[in-house]
Amino acid sequence: DIFKDYINELPYYYGNCDVFINNSDFLVIKDVFITKSIEKHPWLKSKIVYNENTNFSLIDDYFKIPLIGLLYKVFTMKYVYLIIVILPIFICFIYEIYQIIKEIKR
Repeated sequence: DIFKDYINELPYYYGNCDVFINNSDFLVIKDVFITKSIEKHPWLKSKIVYNENTNFSLIDDYFKIPLIGLLYKVFTMKYVYLIIVILPIFICFIYEIYQIIKEIKR
């Protein structure tokens, strides 16, 4: 449930929503996630054994996007992809058409 609160911060692949998680880092702060989940859903407290840890800033630190994730997030935005990838391909295509027409006219 807490993971869903931070999903917009994570880079993921369109189509299948595979999200890469560093499991060893997650295990260090697992109890913080559980504590925050129990705050949202108190009925879970009797069902889970955990060590209470209220240092919720660890969750924010865990979800900070590294540079590679930030670049991925920027390049997968629809308009950025359109401008950086599709537009240059289209310009090259038009230039090739122009060159063909120019050669035919000779």
